[in-house]
Amino acid sequence: MESDSIPKSLVSPRKKYTSNSSLQTKTIKFSAPETFDDSTDSDHQETDEECAFDIIKSKQIKKTKEIKSHISLIKEVALKSKEKAEVFTNLHRINPEERENHSSVELKKKDNFNNFFDQFRDMSLAVKDLKNKFLDEKRRENLQREKEIQERKRIEDEKKRLEELSRQEEARIKLEKDRVEKELLMKEQEQEQERQQKIMLENKLKQEKMERIKMERTKMEEEKQRAVIPIPETEISETIQGEINDLEAIYNKMIQIRDDQTDKNFKSEIKIQLNTKVGQISSIATQVQSVVNDLQKTLNNAKSKGENLYQYALFILGEKITEQATFQIAINPASAFPTAIVVHLLYKQHENIINIIAACLYRCCPYIIPIYHKKLKNMSIDDFRLLVGYVKKDGAFESEESYQERMSGVIALYAAILQHDFKGNRPIGIERAWAWLARMLNSKPRRISPVLLLSFLNIAGFQFFKHFPNQFPKIIAYIEKEYLPLIPKESVAAKTRLSLWIQEFREKKKITKPEGFTLVR
Repeated sequence: MESDSIPKSLVSPRKKYTSNSSLQTKTIKFSAPETFDDSTDSDHQETDEECAFDIIKSKQIKKTKEIKSHISLIKEVALKSKEKAEVFTNLHRINPEERENHSSVELKKKDNFNNFFDQFRDMSLAVKDLKNKFLDEKRRENLQREKEIQERKRIEDEKKRLEELSRQEEARIKLEKDRVEKELLMKEQEQEQERQQKIMLENKLKQEKMERIKMERTKMEEEKQRAVIPIPETEISETIQGEINDLEAIYNKMIQIRDDQTDKNFKSEIKIQLNTKVGQISSIATQVQSVVNDLQKTLNNAKSKGENLYQYALFILGEKITEQATFQIAINPASAFPTAIVVHLLYKQHENIINIIAACLYRCCPYIIPIYHKKLKNMSIDDFRLLVGYVKKDGAFESEESYQERMSGVIALYAAILQHDFKGNRPIGIERAWAWLARMLNSKPRRISPVLLLSFLNIAGFQFFKHFPNQFPKIIAYIEKEYLPLIPKESVAAKTRLSLWIQEFREKKKITKPEGFTLVR
């Protein structure tokens, strides 16, 4: 019977076969795989998922093998226990009398069997619990796998949706780009057409201008014989000669209009109105604007009566402004600035006024070109004086001092006008002023030269230095070193005043804003 006893390794107190029994296998714990992160890159995400899935699968296989091994061991023990149970069952079939005769060893074996049976029952329950846990774990794994599959499918669907959206967006961008390119192409074509039309128009206007100039020069040649003052044959450039011819043509045309005897009463009224308003020009801004408004009304009224009356009004205005330069501006050079502002404001609506005023100024003072006329052999002194702008009154010519004073007034007004930008047939502006200064310095100085140069610098020097800060000091240095020594000795006073002006500029390194430059508010 000793050989039929249960092995000690399988026998233990009942307490040890509870849920914490040493024979109970360890609970297999499967960690849930990490959820997918949509924000990671799709390629790396799929690789990480496959690796994690392989690791979990290998662990599950290992655990499954361990559980199967425990179950096999339990089945083997149960089989041996069943054989032992049959032996002890036979003991129950023995008669009571025989049972008492059995040795204490057999009774002990019976007790051991009872204990073993209880242990076996507990072990069966443990195996059942382990099996249930295993099934639960497997169900959880299946659910997790389904979730992973669904999540992967959702990610793939989302990826496809995003790719479709991306394709649609690319198609939309391409269509928009094609539309914009088409619009730009159409716009460029329109601009090219406009440019071609503009070029054609400019060429047409240029051709008309050339034809007009040609006609005016032809007429000027016809009327040249009747001119009061002959133009001497001096050595001047073609550019200067062209300007002189243009100004002479304009002036002669205006003389014809002025001498026309039609509409005498209306012309008389216009002349009175224009002369009155020009005499009211002052350095007060409101007064300047009032004068401009009244002059605009008079000019527009004349324009409504016909082109000849309109041109007559412009010519009378030009002559009156020239007269202001020879008297008021000659005495008070600061008044040149408000007069120039009036001219500039009128020019906005009456562009031809600048050409007429230039013609009037030139006829009074040829130095606005500038040009020094030479006395021809067959020309008398009186004719020469009339040519250069001397005024004859009561049978006698004015003094040289009076002449120089009037010429300085005209140059002051001309310098003030040149500080404004005019976009007409004649390029008048600060660049024109620079050209005047260059022509003056490139000519041999005469007795009147320092008077003209000082008058010009007093009015335009401030703007010269502002627009040409590097070149202007060089011009002043040239005047001081090269030009002043060539001035005739008869012009000592004017030469001294010009030298003092240059010395002041060299010491202060600046030019003070001239009086009258800014209107009084």
